[in-house]
Amino acid sequence: MQVFLAEHSGFCFGVRRAVKMALAAHNSNDDVCTYGELIHNPQIVQKLEEEGISVCKDIEHIKGKKVVIRSHGIAREDLELLQTAGNKIIDATCPYVKRAQELVSSVKDLPLLIMGDPDHPEVQALLSYGGKQTKIIQPGEKPEFQNWETLCIVSQTTQKLSNLQELVAQVLPHTLELRVFNTICNATTQRQEAALQLAKNSDLMIVIGGKHSANTRVLQ
Repeated sequence: MQVFLAEHSGFCFGVRRAVKMALAAHNSNDDVCTYGELIHNPQIVQKLEEEGISVCKDIEHIKGKKVVIRSHGIAREDLELLQTAGNKIIDATCPYVKRAQELVSSVKDLPLLIMGDPDHPEVQALLSYGGKQTKIIQPGEKPEFQNWETLCIVSQTTQKLSNLQELVAQVLPHTLELRVFNTICNATTQRQEAALQLAKNSDLMIVIGGKHSANTRVLQ
């Protein structure tokens, strides 16, 4: 039996960066925690806890700590609350996610669709940077068509490019100006393409990853 690995696999840059930042913060002997799970990988989260880096979920009780922001980012209001509670913030938000947050904030006064999983922390955080006309739309969901003068679109960084293209094709006839920000992570696209190619040439394919990881689920 032959076993092949996908050309692109393993942790992406954003995940490696977040873990490295968390460990570096802990080396200072301060009281360190992550707000929510740093990444969606239970084995790594457990190893961090064994190193003394706990997971804090009740934001009201996080005070005077060194807090590592998870790679998916957190809501703007939560970040402000952590800052005002006297915590030292270590922002391990993936740079690709941070860029998406900044783009959402820059067009918050315009109609904006965020394509992604509404239950995912990255998407929930993105929503907090938007305005009254910002809405979440799931992949495959039919948008509520309007005659938009201007419409903006951003995507959860781990979505399939084909999902974004499908949404663009649906709304384009209904808007005079369409601003599409391709916020899909390049590493995500590479892993999806590599997995597809491997599946075409294999009798059986196994995806190893966290069950709650968007990157893992999108490969199914």
